[in-house]
Amino acid sequence: MGRDMDEKLPRRNLWLPLLLALLAPILVYAYSSGPPPASTGGPFDNGICTDCHTGTPVNTGSGSVRITTPPYYSAGTTHQITVTVFDPAQQRWGFELSARTLDAKQAGTLIIGDDGFTQIVPSKNGIQYIAQTLTGTQFGKRDTGNGVSFTFTWQAPDVSAGPVEFDAAGLAANGDFTVSGDHTYTTSLVTQPQGPPSINSGGIVNNASYTSSLAPGSIAAIFGFNLSDGTVCVSPNC
Repeated sequence: MGRDMDEKLPRRNLWLPLLLALLAPILVYAYSSGPPPASTGGPFDNGICTDCHTGTPVNTGSGSVRITTPPYYSAGTTHQITVTVFDPAQQRWGFELSARTLDAKQAGTLIIGDDGFTQIVPSKNGIQYIAQTLTGTQFGKRDTGNGVSFTFTWQAPDVSAGPVEFDAAGLAANGDFTVSGDHTYTTSLVTQPQGPPSINSGGIVNNASYTSSLAPGSIAAIFGFNLSDGTVCVSPNC
């Protein structure tokens, strides 16, 4: 019996490498459905895509990442944000973004888009993060010159929080179902609170003639600063 037990022990140990091999694909695919929080590569975060994905060093691949947002915000208003990842060599995409005040506190609220490409990932240290979904990786989509974009909204704080910094990391993966050969890019953008509205001297004119002649019932044009929150809206949809 003693010899039989000794002979079985090595056979049982063979299960360990097999188990690790089965688990490996799970680890490889895990972050396609969304990265962990605090992975923007920004000055307040301790994580970035290269913690898991290997390839070129950060910001040295053949592409880039860009954040598009209005340069000014009004307290309590909602603004469209777009993160675009550029890289003509790759075919799978991801990102993560945060919005903070300059003293590293959460600024406003990030709201997912309606295309199923974005999600809110778990918060960390009171900071909210938005990232791609599994569908949002858009596997097989090539960058043909315009990049691959993720669009969502940001509701500004109810009270002006001063300048707000958006930090984002963009991942351009090669789509080989491993974590190698992928390119990571980072960027930051600061948007400013909008100042009080002001009308230029002589800035109220007749909309048809652009003269100061305004008759009752006529339409006026007003010229000045900070007269809108930067949102483009065409009637009757306003």
